[in-house]
Amino acid sequence: MQIRFALLLPLMAGCARPPAAAPRARIPNVAGSDTGAPSAPVLADTGVASSASASPAPAPATTGVVLYDPERGGGWGSYRSPKISLAIDTAEASAILGRAFPKSLKSCWTMDGKDLPDARGSFAARVEARMEGSFTTPHARQNLYVVDVDECGAGPMTSERFLVLVEGDAVVAEYQGAAPGIGPPVLAVSDVFDLDGDGRLEVLITETAMQYGGYANEEARLVNFNATGPVAADASLTTLEDFGEVYSSNCGSTDAARAETFSILRATTRPEMASEFHRERRTRKCR
Repeated sequence: MQIRFALLLPLMAGCARPPAAAPRARIPNVAGSDTGAPSAPVLADTGVASSASASPAPAPATTGVVLYDPERGGGWGSYRSPKISLAIDTAEASAILGRAFPKSLKSCWTMDGKDLPDARGSFAARVEARMEGSFTTPHARQNLYVVDVDECGAGPMTSERFLVLVEGDAVVAEYQGAAPGIGPPVLAVSDVFDLDGDGRLEVLITETAMQYGGYANEEARLVNFNATGPVAADASLTTLEDFGEVYSSNCGSTDAARAETFSILRATTRPEMASEFHRERRTRKCR
């Protein structure tokens, strides 16, 4: 099985124009970040000349929405939102795997841990996590599943990870991650939000790479899901904000100076305005 490495609204109210999406704000600087001065908020273009009488006071901003903070869960890769369930009913898991991976075996191994005869070239899938919400359409009753797929007989480091979105009995969308470096599959869903209040959840996904020599890094991006059907496709995701690298470590290396460098990501949101993202970089000693 070939493994690919995938790195991890406001409404314009015009008098005679249809609504159009405003671009999302880039990440401005905050205390401790590594870029220039803070940028101004991104405001909706109303198409009306500015005046005290024509411009209502802006709605108060909602600040402190934490998108990513490795310290919340005790370290990088360990935090998962309470909205994400790791306890999956066996019958539910079997039903999902039957729809998304109908040729999957229950296991690649016998009860005593030996490879099953004639299993090489086959695969076994298992559901790792689930979250409920409306991902492609407001008010839709959908479930997003994180699924590991092991290629039988190919070794323990060859798994792939999929995100499978299901509504009723139908697979609405599917996205394939990868098992980068030498570690296990580490495409993950860290949290889900509705920052713009449109009733459609945004998903923060992370992709982590473990490399030889004791190095690791993690990247994060905020995405929306698109209804593309039961075939794994990059088009299943629309990237709203690519934060790039949010964690790096050489703590397992033999380098003389070893440390962890990570980002805390926050969002400032305001009704009918684009979210503004803030990055604070920190460095700490290896633990």
